[in-house]
Amino acid sequence: MRMAFTGCVVFALVCCLALVLPAAAVDSGKIAFVSSRDGNNEIYVMNPDGSNIIRLTNNPAADFTPAWSPDGTKIAFASNRDGNSKIYVMNTDGSSPTRLTNEQADDYDPAWSPSGTKIAFVRETGAGELTAGQYRSRSLDHGSGAPWNGVCQLPFPWGVGE
Repeated sequence: MRMAFTGCVVFALVCCLALVLPAAAVDSGKIAFVSSRDGNNEIYVMNPDGSNIIRLTNNPAADFTPAWSPDGTKIAFASNRDGNSKIYVMNTDGSSPTRLTNEQADDYDPAWSPSGTKIAFVRETGAGELTAGQYRSRSLDHGSGAPWNGVCQLPFPWGVGE
C-alpha cells in the first residue's frame, strides 16, 4: 500500500511540474509551451533558441499543459474548449485536435507512456480530490481507446479553487 501511495505522490509532483515547465520534443528539438500573448492561453512551439514561434491552437478557451508523444508526432494537452477541462491530442502542426476524455470532472496534465499507447492524466473529481487516470488505446490516431482507468486517489490538502 505504501508503494502505491508513493507512486501516486511522485505522479502528482510530475504533473504539477508540467504546469510550469515547457515540453521539449526529443527528435525535432522543438519546445511546446503555453502563452496568453494573444489574449488567452494557447499552445505554441518554438526552436530552443526562441526563434520560429508558431501558435498551434486558436480558440476562445484555454489550452494548456502540452506533452509531446514519444515519437514526436502528436501533442497531448488539456483544454476547456468544451466546458470542463478535458484531454485532447493533436498533430504537431496543430491540426486534428481530438478530445479523449468525456467525464464531468476536470482532466489535465497529460503525460505519455514510453510506448506512446497510453496517456496518464490527473482528474479532479471535486472537493479538492485528485485521481490519477489513464487513457489507453491500441491506436490513438483513431480514438479507439477506452475512456479512463483509475489508478489511485490523492487526497488534496486544500479545497477546489484555493
